[in-house]
Amino acid sequence: MLLLGAGVRAQVNGLEAFKNEIRAAMTASEGGRPADLRAARDHLDAAENHIEAIAEPRQQAQARLFVAVRRADLLFRAPVPNTAKAGELVRAARTAARASGVWQGPYQETGLVLLWQSLRPVEFFALIDDAPEDLALLEGQTPVSSDNAIPLRLLRADLRLVQGREREAIALWTDLSASLRLPDSFLGDAWADTCHGALIWHLLERRENARAELYVPFLRDAQNRRYYTAVLSNQRRDFAATVKLLRGCRDARELLLLGDALEQLGEFDAAIEAYEPVTRDAAADDELRAAASNGLGDCYRRRGHDGDLARAATGYEQSLRGLAGLTSRKVDSELAENYCDLGLLDEQRGDQVAANAWFGRALDALETARAGIPLDPFGATFLEPWFLGSVDGVLRTWRAAGGDPLDALVAIDRVKARSLLDRVASPRALEESPEVLAAVRELALARDPAAVRSARLALERARVTVGERTQLARPRPLDRAALRAELLAEPSACGLAYWLGDSVCWVVCARGGEVTAHELGASSRAGDVLRAAYLAVASAPSEADPWIALDAAAAFFLPEVVTARLRGAARIVFCPDDQLSRLPFEALRVDRASLGLTYDVERAPSLAVRALLRGRAPATGGAVLVDSVPMSAALRTEFALDELRFSAQEGDLVLRAWPDAHRLRGADATLAGLRTRLVDPPRVLHISSHAVTLGAVAWASLLLLADGTVPLSSLADLPLGGSTVVLSACSSATGQALGGEGDAGLLWGPLGAGARSVVASVWQVNQQATCDLMGQMHHALARGESEARALRQARQALAAAPNYAHPHYWAGFAAFAAAANEPRRAAWWQVALLVVGVFAFALIWRRAAR
Repeated sequence: MLLLGAGVRAQVNGLEAFKNEIRAAMTASEGGRPADLRAARDHLDAAENHIEAIAEPRQQAQARLFVAVRRADLLFRAPVPNTAKAGELVRAARTAARASGVWQGPYQETGLVLLWQSLRPVEFFALIDDAPEDLALLEGQTPVSSDNAIPLRLLRADLRLVQGREREAIALWTDLSASLRLPDSFLGDAWADTCHGALIWHLLERRENARAELYVPFLRDAQNRRYYTAVLSNQRRDFAATVKLLRGCRDARELLLLGDALEQLGEFDAAIEAYEPVTRDAAADDELRAAASNGLGDCYRRRGHDGDLARAATGYEQSLRGLAGLTSRKVDSELAENYCDLGLLDEQRGDQVAANAWFGRALDALETARAGIPLDPFGATFLEPWFLGSVDGVLRTWRAAGGDPLDALVAIDRVKARSLLDRVASPRALEESPEVLAAVRELALARDPAAVRSARLALERARVTVGERTQLARPRPLDRAALRAELLAEPSACGLAYWLGDSVCWVVCARGGEVTAHELGASSRAGDVLRAAYLAVASAPSEADPWIALDAAAAFFLPEVVTARLRGAARIVFCPDDQLSRLPFEALRVDRASLGLTYDVERAPSLAVRALLRGRAPATGGAVLVDSVPMSAALRTEFALDELRFSAQEGDLVLRAWPDAHRLRGADATLAGLRTRLVDPPRVLHISSHAVTLGAVAWASLLLLADGTVPLSSLADLPLGGSTVVLSACSSATGQALGGEGDAGLLWGPLGAGARSVVASVWQVNQQATCDLMGQMHHALARGESEARALRQARQALAAAPNYAHPHYWAGFAAFAAAANEPRRAAWWQVALLVVGVFAFALIWRRAAR
């Protein structure tokens, strides 16, 4: 008994001695200095010596796991971290602990976090893929009191990415960022930067630079903050600022970014010096080295020294080999970039057939990259400028490659207005949220930088919450067969699809089954002509003759080879790119007559969007009218708005066309009142009010109603399936011009809610002229005319009046519409049979009468 008692006391003493050494190790490590970490390691050595004195096998296993985890933690915190050795320690400890049944609780939490830090993501998630207990821990909710609560939330976000649930990952990072900013919160600098770095990176990958920029100031590490500031400078194409920030850097990702900026500035030798160390850096990941190899290829291709084209080919081949077997959205983007660059290389070599094939592959890879981006109910899926260069490449090479002009049209249309196409395909996809409405109103009224930043952060949290509840369907663009079928379905329509490329402006003209593509001239010249034409009509008329600039624009954008195709057409479908959306197309003259006065002109963000609109059955409900919206002096001052002096008169004119319309005027012109009236989709919804475009958050563009500012998200939630929506407000069709997407603004709301057509303005319109135009247009709509025909007749009425002859007054509104499907024309034999039948019937009738 005495011996047994002594054994028990030895076990207890061994356990207590172990705990004492562990406490001493943890206390020593809190200092963080090299001497403190060495002292902590000595205490861990002493603690390990006491493990054998612990008789209980389970307690021994727990003790060994604890020591291993703490040793790994010290390796991570060393002046020169040894992550590989730390990972080996924890992996071995995890295997032994799972066998002993002690891989649980805080040991499991800390061990998983250390493994996550020491292994590549693909290795880490492969390790836990067959471990239900690890997956259950990551899927569960970690108590806030846990020391590992923050890293486990970050680890859970990484798991969501692996599972393809990026939207949830962004929500986790956003929530964690918000809790970090609370006054009583505490979060270590390293975990804070992990959170914000991941959030910034993924927003940048989605090309949502304005959102990413919000979180850069929260980075606590100066190097991280410098790097992401440089990334944003590069995205803004301020390459000189990027070089200034990163000159002298040594980090691989910074060198890659520096090389890109130098390359864009034409400093190819300096860029090569930045790229080459990255390609040789064994510590850099495969994607980083592949991107550097691609950069080397670009520099050699553009530098033009002897042998550089062969060196460029080698760089691209090395980049493709480095990407082989990797899967991610970033990899898809890198593949697309390599294919586009190989197309440019073959163009330089004179092989346009091969170049055309590479450009086609680049567009296919771009489609794969887009498919990997979760749809945001508010945002847009942006495109890198070089993606759009693949379209330029197709336009330059399709003819030499023996292609068809239809291939050029397919290439243009597949990258246009894709985010809007997502919304048009998913009616009422945007969900109203009180948090969103409050944040948008706060943002609209904010003026000082602190208030703007606060409102945008509140909007971030709200949009993430709404995004979690909203699902969008992503349609594919039209392929050759579908596009040809669309063209054949409207033989009397002439479609004009424009593309303002890096160096050359193009137009593809489609009339029935015949498609032709034409090079118009230098893009710089196109930009100058566009600006002059817009300024000639967008501002109040002066003594200057607007037709000089407008006719110059017509001569450039509508050469004789194009106007010859227009003659005899009943309708023009104008499909601009994002830059040409401000072209006053309806005011351009052909044969001394303005297009908007002689043709039914429809505007289409893309032919794919228009095809979906054409498939919507027109609503059969009544008309709903909103006018005479009261505005406080504060609102007028905040937004620099004029009083709506003709809104009531405009409402009276619209009511004459639609006598049974539900009218919401004055204090009744609220969003709530609109919801009450819109039980079923109306035939026409007319809103006479002011509109405000928010450049920083284009999808939050506003209409002003009696109950305040109403964002696009509210419009998109209205039941507008098949309706015609008239936005009688200034610049209601404009917004933020996004590469490949067009103008992101107020127009997206009604189309996303299911509207079949929208009539909106493309500049600051005159109030009295708008009143008269709307009266004329609605009378034509009530007679059954299409939106484009009704708008044409209204323009004709105004243009005939001497006081409205200037195109500023009558050309400011456009029809974003799709005419009803054309009736099938009878074949000649059907007509002949009808004539014979009528003649025979008349002959029989005469004989019977006799």
